[in-house]
Amino acid sequence: MAIAEFFATQFIRREAAHRSGITGNVEWTRHLSEVVADIATANGFHVKTKAVHDEFGRAEYFTLDALCLEGAHPQHGADRIAFPLPAITLEFENRPDRILYDYWKLLCVRSRLRVLVLIVPSDSAEARHIAELTALRAEHASLDGEDLLLGGRNGMANKPDAVWTVHVWRSGGFQGIKLEEGQPWNRPVP
Repeated sequence: MAIAEFFATQFIRREAAHRSGITGNVEWTRHLSEVVADIATANGFHVKTKAVHDEFGRAEYFTLDALCLEGAHPQHGADRIAFPLPAITLEFENRPDRILYDYWKLLCVRSRLRVLVLIVPSDSAEARHIAELTALRAEHASLDGEDLLLGGRNGMANKPDAVWTVHVWRSGGFQGIKLEEGQPWNRPVP
C-alpha cells in the first residue's frame, strides 16, 4: 500500500472512532490534530501539532518568522496563491542546534528566496555556523531558489554604525558578497 493510501486509511478509521460532541472549529481542529498525533505515535514518529502540546508546553513545530507573498493574497481578492518570496527566519540564540533547525525549516519551504538572519557574538562564531549551514544545504543541493544569510553581532541594536555580513548560496557554498548602494532587494548581486 502506498504511503498516501496508508495515511488516508489510518486517518479515516481513527477519526471516526474518536468523533463525538464536536461543536466548533476549535474542537474540530483539536480533534483532527489528536488523530494525526495518534497515527504518528502509533507508527513510531515524533509529532507536533498546533493543537496538541508537547511535554514542554509547546505546540507548533514549523513556525517561520515571516513569509512575504508576491502580489495580493486570495483572501484579499487575488485569484491565485503565490509561493512566498522571501521566507524568513530570525535566530538570536548563538546555539548551533537552533540555527540549524531554523535553516532546515527554510529548506522545507518552496520559495525563490530563503533568508536566515542570525545574531552571533563574533566572526569566528559566524564562520562555524556558516560551515554547519553549508553542510546542511549541500544535502539539499537540488533545491531551487536562493539562500541568503545575514549575520549581525550581539549588541548591534545599540550601534548605529553596525554592519551586517551577507552570504549567498552559490556553486555549492555560501559566498560573502558586498551590496551595491541602491540595488533592489530582489535582484541577485553579480
